[in-house]
Parts: sequence; C-alpha cells; structure tokens
Amino acid sequence: MILLTKITLLLFSSIFFSYILYMKSHSFKKIEPRKCSLNLMIIGMAFIVVGEFLNFISSFVKYRVDIYVSFCFILGAILFVIFAIIFLNSVDNTLKCLYGCVYEDAMTGVYNRNGIKKIFKDTINKEDNFFVMSFDLDETKIINDNFGHLVGDEYIISAARAIKEVLGAKGVVGRTGGDEFAAIYISTDQEELKKVKTHINKRASEIFNGSNINISMGFSTYKKDGKNMKELFDLADKRMYQDKKNKRKADQRF
Repeated sequence: MILLTKITLLLFSSIFFSYILYMKSHSFKKIEPRKCSLNLMIIGMAFIVVGEFLNFISSFVKYRVDIYVSFCFILGAILFVIFAIIFLNSVDNTLKCLYGCVYEDAMTGVYNRNGIKKIFKDTINKEDNFFVMSFDLDETKIINDNFGHLVGDEYIISAARAIKEVLGAKGVVGRTGGDEFAAIYISTDQEELKKVKTHINKRASEIFNGSNINISMGFSTYKKDGKNMKELFDLADKRMYQDKKNKRKADQRF
C-alpha cells in the first residue's frame, strides 16, 4: 500500500512537471510571463519530483535517503510558494488592468459608458435620491480646427479632470462620447447644483488662460424624474442641449 502511494505521487508529480514544461514552451511563450517567477516554479517542481523519486527508490536501496527527500520537498515547496505569491500578485495586477479596460476611459482616466452604467446600478442600491448629470464641452470643434486634435484631446482631458475635481467625493464622472460626459452626483439640492455648474465653467475657462469656453450641463433627479437609467440620462441630455441653445441665444444678443 505504501509503495502504491509512492508510485502514485511520483507519477502525478512527474505528469504535472511535464505539463509545466509544455506550457512554458507553448502557452506561456504567447503571454510572456515573468521568466524569473516561471523558472522558480519549474525548479521548485523539479525538486519535488526528485524528492518523490528518492522517496520511491528508498524502498529498494539499503542506504537511507530520508534527509535528501526532506531537503528536496522543503526546497521545492519554498520555491513553489514564492512563485505562487509572485503569480497571484501578477494576476491581481492583470485583473485591475482588465477592470480598467472595461470600465475606464483610456484617454481621460474617468469612467467610460460601461463604468457609468455600473455606477448607476450600484448607486440605486445605496441612495434614495441623486442627480444624473450630462455635460457637453463647448467649442471642441473650433479648438480642433484651429489648434489640432492633440490640443483638442488635451482640452477634453483637462475638462474631465475639472469636472471630476469639482464634483469631488459626492460625484462620479464618466466619458460617454468624444466630448460628452455623464455623472452621478449624490445630492438633491438644486442650489448646490447651480454652484457646481458655475464652478465647472470657471474651471473650464481657465484651461486656455481665461478663454470664454464653457461646458453645457443638464440634469435629472432620480425618482422625481424617473427610475430608469435611459429616461434619466435622456432628460439630462435634453436639458443639457437646451442649456447650450440658451448660451447661443445669449451670445447672439451681444
């Protein structure tokens, strides 16, 4: 029975070791893992296989090999645990990267459309009332036409940062289009919202050294204006475009 156990352990450890070597030469080569951590696993597994082999032949030799068996198992286990720690840390970083790709906008660093949808679902489970906000950056086309798209991108990035900083801990902002943003803001005070709008426009005008650039904004209120995400964002968009029209009318008077 003891001999059968030794054979089984040797067989399975050898198969696993062979599988690791196969994965290194095929699948691991494609994803390019850290060679150092992968080699630790291979060396650690090699010691374990050697230990299993010595443990197996100990039944047939006169010499005591217990000390070598223990040495191989302990060293192999240490190397394998070190690999596991490095590997799990790498997996954690990869998952964070994947989360960023799914929910974050690569250019601005704020949430993307999927991220805002997730935040909305999370918020309705925690908050009874909040604002859904819609933003559109004014004069983006003019900036792109006159100064180039690189400057236009910098404008979008700076505007995203300004909106995020003004909303602070009470708000979450996401980019939903080229120069369009949406936000969830935990408040029901419209006077507070007016101050937020004024502050955002002040920050926008500072992006190009006191230029007269503004950010159009609309909002809707959860429960009061609806509970469905689409109707709330549609209403916020409608009010945002009305805000943009009002600015144009005001500019035409002067």
